[in-house]
Amino acid sequence: MKTLDELVKEMAGKTHLQQAEFAGAEVQLEGQLTQITTDYLACVQTESPGPLMLVRHEGELLKRQLLEYSVGDGVRMTTRFIAMTSDPDSYHFNLVSIVRLYTSEAKDKEKREAEEKREAEEKSKSSCFVATAAYGSPNLAVWILLEYRDRILTRALMGRMAVRFYYAMSPPFARFIATSSWRRRLARLLLGPVIFVARRQLDAHQSVSGCNGRSTKSLDASRGSVFRMKLL
Repeated sequence: MKTLDELVKEMAGKTHLQQAEFAGAEVQLEGQLTQITTDYLACVQTESPGPLMLVRHEGELLKRQLLEYSVGDGVRMTTRFIAMTSDPDSYHFNLVSIVRLYTSEAKDKEKREAEEKREAEEKSKSSCFVATAAYGSPNLAVWILLEYRDRILTRALMGRMAVRFYYAMSPPFARFIATSSWRRRLARLLLGPVIFVARRQLDAHQSVSGCNGRSTKSLDASRGSVFRMKLL
């Protein structure tokens, strides 16, 4: 049994008369249903772009089975090749059997879950767990540490390794700090020198690079302060 890709490759460059010799060949198709009519199924490949597959279905048994299918369902079909048309580029088949691989609802749920996971990962990467637990968010101290991470640490291999280690190890410490007011005060006290050094390096980086990104000074000016932070 051929796949659609194998059939397309074998038919490439052949005349219409030569292509007619493939009629009746058994082909396994896999893709997503885009249309269901009383006579035909339209299907497209999901893994890679390819031609439209038009599959003719006959017989009451197949028609009753197809009543349970919906547009968007993923299917695997055993078919027999009929012909190819070039306007539009499509391949025509007769349906022998069909199996549903997934429903459109399940596919939509999978996409939503993947998007939610991606958003959660992006959110975790855009936060500083320990500083957020100590200072709350939004906060100037948290912002400075994030800027230090993005502008300085991640520019060097050792810095990127330190960032990955921090994100792997810091969540439990952040949860421990967040549950107690005195632990938050202690964390702010310990983070104070770190933030001071990070601020100085960011100022030096800003003056040397002259980059057009956000400026810690402009942030302070907009808040009407010059690095005023509550450390205790």
